[in-house]
Amino acid sequence: MMVNRLTIIGLLVLLAGCLGEKPVSVSKISQSGSLGAPQFIRDMRITDIYGGVGNFAYGGVQGCCASAGVGMGVPTAIEGSWESGWGSGYWAEEWKRRWKPEWGNYDDVYDKKWYRIDGEIDSELAKQKIDTMNNYYKNHSVPPIMKVLVDGPKVMLLYSILCVSDTTDDCTVNEGADPNGLLSPAPNRRSDSVAMVAVLYEGMGEVSDKPFED
Repeated sequence: MMVNRLTIIGLLVLLAGCLGEKPVSVSKISQSGSLGAPQFIRDMRITDIYGGVGNFAYGGVQGCCASAGVGMGVPTAIEGSWESGWGSGYWAEEWKRRWKPEWGNYDDVYDKKWYRIDGEIDSELAKQKIDTMNNYYKNHSVPPIMKVLVDGPKVMLLYSILCVSDTTDDCTVNEGADPNGLLSPAPNRRSDSVAMVAVLYEGMGEVSDKPFED
């Protein structure tokens, strides 16, 4: 009887350990966008500490943001490819159709480039930044967002909790909310906005004048 009891206890301890490893989502909304000209995000994968992979490839984007429901844990790696413009086919022709003469000659201004990134993310620092963002506002609570923004070869992975001061949002900040200066002003925020974000990754991708070979 004692042996059976010890066996059951051992199994319960093992089960508790397994449950402790259950993936934890820090955000359930993902977004992709650009900080300037139109970009075509062909492939963009974020890997989290549990081995989960979030797909942030939303095709043609300009400004912020294309959005989808993608659960993500603390990120640990980023890999992807994108290009200037709307890609090929319909959107490339549509953007050319919208082009205004005062913007200059389309073929001269529209400098086609291809980009790709393969980088590691400091997951421990990312977790510190995420925790700081989660505890930043005193009375404001909305679903957090993980977002990828590109600007030519530059790519950023941000974690944010949107708070707009000129609405009914209470954007009061907790005293001493960011003692280590881990948060930054949102790169695409309006001049009158108080939006802060956690920059989980910022890097420069490889640049090519023609599509990369697989």
